[in-house]
Amino acid sequence: MERRLVLLAGVLAFCACDATLTETRPRKSGPVAEVGLIDAGAGRARYALKGPGWLVSKRRKRALALIAKRCGGPALFKVAAERDEDVPETRYTEDDLDATTFLERGHYKVEKYRIMEYECLMP
Repeated sequence: MERRLVLLAGVLAFCACDATLTETRPRKSGPVAEVGLIDAGAGRARYALKGPGWLVSKRRKRALALIAKRCGGPALFKVAAERDEDVPETRYTEDDLDATTFLERGHYKVEKYRIMEYECLMP
């Protein structure tokens, strides 16, 4: 029983790398109510490409679900562009480190992410 709990905890920790919306542009309404929306909004989402294929596809589905929620429905957005990008992540800032440590760049962890740029469509 303990072994199953440890395995379950490991799987949950592994799945914790989820999709996120990294940038959003809000909807813009027209000058009067009759005009409606001028811009439906847009933004970027990203998800990690690390791990087995089924996990990466789960992250992609989650990213698409976040975009659909942001835009108001699954038929109200389009993915304008996708690209892979190496994203360095660190828990330290340049101010936290002395010059020699920062120059070594050993504190960075570089991960490969898929960046999806999307546009919301008019409802």
